[in-house]
Amino acid sequence: AASPVVGVVGCWGSAAGGARAGRAVHRRQGAPSHVTLAAQAAGASNFADAEGEGQGLGGGVQGLLRSPLATKVAGLLAVVSLFALWYGGSIYFNIYNKQVLKAFPFPLTCTVAYMCLGSLMGACGWLLGFIPKPKVSAKQIRAFVPVAALHTVGYVCTMMSLGQVAVSFTHTIKAAEPFFSVVLSYLVLGKRASLPMLLSLVPIVLGVSVASMTELSFNWLGFATAILANLAGTARNVYSKTMLGDARGQLDSMNLFTIITIISAVILAPFALLLEAVPFQPAALQTLSAVSAGSVLAKLVLAGAWLQIFQQTSYEILNRVSPVTHSVGNCVKRVVVIVATVIFFRNPINPVNAIATAVALSGVFAYSQVKLRETQARKKAKKAAQAAQAEEGSPSAVADAGEISGVEQSVSALAPCSSTAAN
Repeated sequence: AASPVVGVVGCWGSAAGGARAGRAVHRRQGAPSHVTLAAQAAGASNFADAEGEGQGLGGGVQGLLRSPLATKVAGLLAVVSLFALWYGGSIYFNIYNKQVLKAFPFPLTCTVAYMCLGSLMGACGWLLGFIPKPKVSAKQIRAFVPVAALHTVGYVCTMMSLGQVAVSFTHTIKAAEPFFSVVLSYLVLGKRASLPMLLSLVPIVLGVSVASMTELSFNWLGFATAILANLAGTARNVYSKTMLGDARGQLDSMNLFTIITIISAVILAPFALLLEAVPFQPAALQTLSAVSAGSVLAKLVLAGAWLQIFQQTSYEILNRVSPVTHSVGNCVKRVVVIVATVIFFRNPINPVNAIATAVALSGVFAYSQVKLRETQARKKAKKAAQAAQAEEGSPSAVADAGEISGVEQSVSALAPCSSTAAN
């Protein structure tokens, strides 16, 4: 007789075998088992939960990216990147340009090459749609010619100075441009400078004078051409205020600068051929080997490219930040370029010269801040006067509303490149 345990085990085994057989039949017939259905249901539930979590996470990330804080952070990173490109481009230009002028001492030819490259880059920007195509009349072109001529003189004189003396010394002399601006504005426009502006000139004149007397690379040609560059830049700004008027029209700053560059290239090219064509003959270039000639040409192209990049970056920064921030950044950039070139070229500099340069640059900073505050105060006063006259129903005031010194805008359009090569 079978024991009860054996019977129970036998019954359990029969039941289990029957269940397995039944599931096998169901699978052969294509009917899903209860276990399979349960697994599928659980999987679907998990997938739905995961998809919901993914959508929630994605929505959260998108919401975070669109938040005001993320927008501010992105804008700040963009401005910091532009400043880095502005400073880096200026440093690279000054280094490459100095190397080119040492091996190839033809400043007019180099200047024409830079202007042609800038004109080509501007034309490519128009063709590719990066820069809106300007509509310029023959009358506007004629009005721009004197501005371009003064721009060319300043550009060439700066290049000559950079070829004759240390880059840092040229930058120090160029820091004296506010002094010439105040003097010419008084002599030509009859405009008297305020007391704060006059006081800001004291450290500029003092610093530049001491730096010139203690500069180890000093020579009169380099000093004189830097001074002439200051005079040309100041004369260009004064002319723009008095004669340019509304000739700018609807041109934005980048288009205005590109047009001025094209006109300047046309003006300078004949002089470069006449004055530097003879020493530029192959017989005079035999001292340059094929390798060094290729290196000079490559550095010439790189210098011209970096020149256009940092100038256009300057305009983009000016569109994103206030004039005060741009002015401060420009003063800091001059310091960065001086320090970088002194380190790269290992120029000897004594402590007195370094202190004098710092004093001059601090004066430039003070002058720029005073000038910006006075300009903003004049604009606010003009707006208030126009609003008051508009409320009284004065037709002339209504017609002039919104016309906040178009001439000043024309001058500020060239401000980022007022000392083109030296900036």
